[in-house]
Amino acid sequence: IYHTGELGGFDGIFQLGNPTFLVDRLASNNFDGIAFYSTNMLFVANVTYVLVYTNFSNPQRINLTTTPVSLASDVAKARVYVTTDDGKIGYINPANPSAGVTNLTQTAPARWGPLQRPNGLIVASNGFVYAVNQGDLSGNGGYISKIDTTTGVTQVLVSDSVGSWGAVPVGFCGPTGITIDTTNENLFVSNGSCSVSYSGYGNRNKILKIKLP
Repeated sequence: IYHTGELGGFDGIFQLGNPTFLVDRLASNNFDGIAFYSTNMLFVANVTYVLVYTNFSNPQRINLTTTPVSLASDVAKARVYVTTDDGKIGYINPANPSAGVTNLTQTAPARWGPLQRPNGLIVASNGFVYAVNQGDLSGNGGYISKIDTTTGVTQVLVSDSVGSWGAVPVGFCGPTGITIDTTNENLFVSNGSCSVSYSGYGNRNKILKIKLP
């Protein structure tokens, strides 16, 4: 398992259980999303660009005008998706990273959105992308979007008003990450914080398991 993190004032990439940097240390930066496209090709979101590493070295920089947040590989379509803090999703061609990010989100007709601070992204083998949206700046009103990777048609899968919360408090609380099990039956969402008065406050700092319909 590889993850981004901070040590001694430097941001870097680590292997679980290994306290040393796997890539050159970068000061005054902010590593966020991380995704492998192949066994030796790694994409990392950092401030206003995405770094593409080969064998954890010689990174190629892809500049963006907004902040990249999460990354996810779609090998079937030869893409690496990237979400940005302005509520959009685009993709990078791993065969030609220098071409930059191609935006997928459009409004008329709506495709690959609308989204609201999409902090997490996962590509499922069933041909869909699932994005977890933070909601407002306080982490209130978050939801999960289900996106058809062929058509770009997007629907709200789970929110305050869509789906059943059962016995747990209604609503996400500053959701940041999302993944899916190998059977495509359950999503797992990591929560952060939200307003004390928000309905999802009881779900703060928890991992939620959500069964797909």
